Amino acid sequence: MAEQVLARTAGLSRVSAGQYVTAAPDVLMCHEALTMCASQLRRVGVERLAHPERVHVVLDHFFPAPSAAAAKDHVRARRLVEQYGITNFHGHAGICHQVLVERACVRPGQLVLGTDSHSTTYGAVGAMGAGIGVTEMTYALATGELWFQVPPTAWVVLTGAGGPGLMAKDLALALGAAHGTDVAQYAAIEFAGPLAERLSTAGRMTMANMGAELGAKFAAFPADDRTVQYLADAGADPAAVERFGPQPGAAYARTVTVDSTGLAPQVARPHNPGNVSAVGEVAGTAVHQAFLGSCTNARLEDLAVAAEVLAGRRVHPGCGCWSPRRRSRCSSTPCAPGTSPPWWRPAPTSPPPAAVPAPAATRVCSVRVRCACRPPTATSWAAWVRRRRRCTWGHRPPWPPLRWPVS
Repeated sequence: MAEQVLARTAGLSRVSAGQYVTAAPDVLMCHEALTMCASQLRRVGVERLAHPERVHVVLDHFFPAPSAAAAKDHVRARRLVEQYGITNFHGHAGICHQVLVERACVRPGQLVLGTDSHSTTYGAVGAMGAGIGVTEMTYALATGELWFQVPPTAWVVLTGAGGPGLMAKDLALALGAAHGTDVAQYAAIEFAGPLAERLSTAGRMTMANMGAELGAKFAAFPADDRTVQYLADAGADPAAVERFGPQPGAAYARTVTVDSTGLAPQVARPHNPGNVSAVGEVAGTAVHQAFLGSCTNARLEDLAVAAEVLAGRRVHPGCGCWSPRRRSRCSSTPCAPGTSPPWWRPAPTSPPPAAVPAPAATRVCSVRVRCACRPPTATSWAAWVRRRRRCTWGHRPPWPPLRWPVS
């Protein structure tokens, strides 16, 4: 599938693994990194984008703005959208990958590049999505093309019926645990098998998203009738959406099988997504913070499972995280505003819920957000003390004194 997409976008009849090509992406996704790209464009004298109609901008990594500087970046991004004539501006609509998929901005067989490592998510609808850096995105914005080395393809076959409570994230964690997080290092993952066909679009988005944790350049499912129906329901023209998959007799660099038979729900332990065990093996381990969200697991079926578990219960007093809205024991961030169902929104007369919904954004996932309500990275003891005395939201942080030396 990856070879077909790269051949089409490079204007070639066919390509093979290891070949270098210059391809024209169909969709370019930028978040707040648009401001950095614009600075580089201005430095080299570029005032117009090659294809502004192919650019989609979503402000999600620093929302709500954690600082005055971040708020200014949002203002600048809006001005740049007008300056460059970008018509596909989604504002603060939610997490970038979810927004583009649920608004049918991505189609099967397209080449999609984004300034986010988890742009592999677009493979859920049969597109080839890859994350790139600011320098590469700047070049793509200016020229409308980018060079690639055609990756080899790993065929990942998902089989088995799956045990109770098993979800797509468990399959991805099991794959990394069994074969290592470099199982698809600069390779394209192509998911197949009877279980892959049964996965919902939300589950496919989770699996494709986790391709980044497996080293993959692309991670995609064939676009079948489920994909076509999903995009049609999202507003795409059914005539413009076609099934897309591997050609008969396609050759693969390696084949990996993930059998879900008897597989228990999995959990990744610090500090590697390949350090995985069954949930039962870590039962009794103290949990200090819980977060329901991220671009991997913040869709309706994920929140439904969490709501079912939390129904009628309160989280243990020793487990909590701080929310800018109010103190809560668990924070929840949906992928997009429409992802939150009515039953997830507490009634005005109901008691405080176990989890309080937060704005749909990837801000909690961003390591660059520095709020003293959680332990910051300090380069000296004095810097750590200064950070402990301040909080972006005006509150004194609840965490304990530093217990490890810093240099």
